[in-house]
Amino acid sequence: MAIEAAAHTIEWCRKFIIISKVTMTLGGLWLVAIATGVERFTPVAMIFANTMVIAGIFGFATNRSTAEKAGERLDEAERLRAQLID
Repeated sequence: MAIEAAAHTIEWCRKFIIISKVTMTLGGLWLVAIATGVERFTPVAMIFANTMVIAGIFGFATNRSTAEKAGERLDEAERLRAQLID
């Protein structure tokens, strides 16, 4: 049960990490487009682009740390299972 739960948590975190990376990238590209004049500068566009970058960073960091903790729990549960089998 603990192994399945940890594996499920890791899989969800991987999905959200990918989403966070995409969000950071799109926000950064939007900022570059605003800075180079490809996209017209408006305060709302600048706020949204910055928000995307910040949200991506936050989502990436929190999910990465959660995945690391779940990985540690998974390793411990697998080690315990191996001991019980032996």
